[in-house]
Amino acid sequence: MLATFPWLKHRSFSHSIFAIIIVYFLLKQIELITNILNLSFFGTISYASHIFLGDLFTRSGIPLLYPISDKKFSLGFFKVGGFLNNAIEIIFIMILTTLVVFTIINKFNLLNLSIL
Repeated sequence: MLATFPWLKHRSFSHSIFAIIIVYFLLKQIELITNILNLSFFGTISYASHIFLGDLFTRSGIPLLYPISDKKFSLGFFKVGGFLNNAIEIIFIMILTTLVVFTIINKFNLLNLSIL
């Protein structure tokens, strides 16, 4: 399914609730095969956040019930490619990147800090 996304019309099936469910089940199978803990949970949350925290807030909206319905849902006021949208996206990416870096540093104790 994931391999077909590039050939689908943007913001169609890949931006629906059904795609999120399928992504979860595919990631769950990969998780079971590879023993990567919580892959399905975090992968699905990441994928869904793109849809529900990003594209849902654009003016063009997303078809949450595709292929049952083509109706697009939008809570948005952001214009894709607009200055405000791009600025918020850059800030959000910087915050997430910082969190990931600090999480890795903390998890692997890369600063060799010892607690007294």
